[in-house]
Amino acid sequence: MTGSKTVLFTSQNPSLFVELQRARPNIALVAIGSTVPALESGGDIWCFVDFILPEISGLEMCRRLRADPVTQKSTITMVFDQADKDMLVRAMQAGADDYVVGLLSPEEVLRRIEHGALHVMPSDTAERIELGDVVVEPQAYRVKYKGQRVNLAPNEFQLLLHFAHSPDKVFSREDLIQLSGKPLDEIESRTVDVWIGRLRRAFKKVGAPEVIRTVRPIGYVFEIP
Repeated sequence: MTGSKTVLFTSQNPSLFVELQRARPNIALVAIGSTVPALESGGDIWCFVDFILPEISGLEMCRRLRADPVTQKSTITMVFDQADKDMLVRAMQAGADDYVVGLLSPEEVLRRIEHGALHVMPSDTAERIELGDVVVEPQAYRVKYKGQRVNLAPNEFQLLLHFAHSPDKVFSREDLIQLSGKPLDEIESRTVDVWIGRLRRAFKKVGAPEVIRTVRPIGYVFEIP
């Protein structure tokens, strides 16, 4: 990936764009409607999607972003005016990585970009980590199972990296929220279950056995296939 940064918004708040452009003129800001805009591949992409939109639902917008080749690995934040737990889980299931409840502020956007960006951990200097039939290449942002590419979104890739560094360690939901770089007090613990579900489904698509085992009531552990 290149060092470029692009942020997509469904918000129609003009002051949000003005303040963000003033604070970070090097970031490309793009307003979107009901369709995914044509973007060049490469660079980091963040998407802030309102739960309620004029033409389609925010859930459908998340699905379209995940289906587009350019934005499928972007970081998606769902924005709610107010929400209950079921609404939050529905957003995660539709493809969102996390969420904001309340008015989206420039400070919140910048905090998420600066502290929640996809990154390779300092210890990931090795070109590959081999875990049985699973190969993780941190610098290339690539995962394979028996030579087949496993397509992972940013959250799932980060989770797998942490599991790969400690394959026999049981991580609690709280551990995984903190390791993802997201505020512990802002993310519902059930959100982690959705992230894990996505990770499992990605491996299942390439014929892999269950690589993440649930350890009740503690959390999750990676098992080398």
